[in-house]
Amino acid sequence: MLNEGTYQCFGTLPEFPGSEYSASNTTRASGCSPGYTLSGSNCLKNAGSSNPATDSDWTAKESALNNSGFVPELFDKGQAIPITTPTLTGSPVTVPLGSSTKTLKDGAGNVTGSEVTTDSLSITDGATSENPNRINLTQTTITNNYNTSNVLTSSSTTVTDPQQPKTDGIEIEIDNMTDQPLEQQAIPGIFTHTSWGSGSCPGDRSVSYHYGTLNLSFQPACDAAIALQPLVVILAGIAALFIISGAVRND
Repeated sequence: MLNEGTYQCFGTLPEFPGSEYSASNTTRASGCSPGYTLSGSNCLKNAGSSNPATDSDWTAKESALNNSGFVPELFDKGQAIPITTPTLTGSPVTVPLGSSTKTLKDGAGNVTGSEVTTDSLSITDGATSENPNRINLTQTTITNNYNTSNVLTSSSTTVTDPQQPKTDGIEIEIDNMTDQPLEQQAIPGIFTHTSWGSGSCPGDRSVSYHYGTLNLSFQPACDAAIALQPLVVILAGIAALFIISGAVRND
């Protein structure tokens, strides 16, 4: 500023970084910008005028913008989306946990009355902006004592805070068991077999006739049967397959 109300402007050229050139001397304009009215030494925004919103404007209207209809517009403008802390409907909520009855006896074993214990759980809203899912649990235990005429003789109430539910992540580890060797047991073979069966060739036969005695040997026939035995078994197996397939088709 050269003097009161007069300003000197400078400019720079991109091709000469760091250089400054005097542009002009400018006198400050009197009055306020459009939409504002001079009040003393301050410019105040006119009521009902349309001007760009400032940070203070957003803060003042934050509660009014807590509507799902404004979410897309706020998101597109890169503005923070205001939210409210959720509330538990009907808080506090009382949930009965059940009751139990115990028979009271004296030292001689005579019945002197009964004791009835009733438990209930109270659920209250504990949500905050930092922890919106928090709830508070309170367990109430009422113990009533009755005599043999079922007349209330005494009563007591105990309030405890059970373990609060966790709202953070729960880590579960699995497969942390050490490997155990499997038991092994060898089973001895109880069946024996020969690939193509077994047998014995009959002994030689002697046949007497008019001219003498004829000795007959079965060994050549046995040798031929042994040679043909695999083929006979294979043919028998094929025949069995045809029989089985025919039975299946009939069914």
